[in-house]
Amino acid sequence: NNNPLNLAIITSGYFAVKTKEGNIFYTRDGRFGLDSEKRLVTIKGHFVLNSAKSEINFTDISNVSFVKDGSIINNGSVIDKIGIFSFKDEQELTQQSDNLISSNQEALLNTNAKVVPGSIEDSNVDTTKALIEMIEATKAFEQAQKVIDEYEQMKKKTINTSHKNI
Repeated sequence: NNNPLNLAIITSGYFAVKTKEGNIFYTRDGRFGLDSEKRLVTIKGHFVLNSAKSEINFTDISNVSFVKDGSIINNGSVIDKIGIFSFKDEQELTQQSDNLISSNQEALLNTNAKVVPGSIEDSNVDTTKALIEMIEATKAFEQAQKVIDEYEQMKKKTINTSHKNI
């Protein structure tokens, strides 16, 4: 992962993105690139928005970098700032497709947000470990089910035996 356009948010907040249909969503997925018109886009082609919720366009992409506060530097000058937004109640956010999130709440510009340029946010789930735990849980459930089945069979035998002795 050596893409200098990738960004990982290390504070709270979400990148604002706009679909080709013009809808604004939010994401923490900072895998970015450029489209044919030198606009900053997600890997799904959604437009990454600046702090004013406008598309980020580059005229010269030869010397572009990001600063920890989300400022975009081109040839030594700040040309824009990546938009990172927060919400009052994150429980009210709605998961959409493509790692996108929507909300009926007002998105508030997070002026204290910090990013790590050239990085992406790692998942907090170890898929191999999660898969092993799921297999172990399934085996434990199957074993418990066998014990219950055997108990039920023993109970039936006991009932049948006691009825014969009456």
